[in-house]
Amino acid sequence: MEEKEIKNVVKKILKQIRIPVNFKGFHYLQTLIAVNINKNFSINEYKIVAARHHTTAIRVERAIRYICDTQQEKLQKYFETDYRITNSVLYELLREKVLEEIEEFNMKQENLTDYVAMQTF
Repeated sequence: MEEKEIKNVVKKILKQIRIPVNFKGFHYLQTLIAVNINKNFSINEYKIVAARHHTTAIRVERAIRYICDTQQEKLQKYFETDYRITNSVLYELLREKVLEEIEEFNMKQENLTDYVAMQTF
């Protein structure tokens, strides 16, 4: 999947959680997941996001932490957890959810391709 498509999946998930779109951290999370979908969390990833959004890594980290702090109940309910969700935990939970969505999408595409192939005979 392309970066734009991954960002759309992240956007869909964040909207399902009901994270306000006007939070800067919303857009930073989209970029963070899209750029690093196959990597584990690292603080250095904030620098990549910061460069893309013309800001600093500290501001990126703080904006995401603001989401974790203010939306804790929504996040815990959506991910069905009872532990505190921090930046790194949110990253991993979102990344896992996005990978599940991508896998689901790919399976639907394969099923559709198989169905179309069967109809041509």
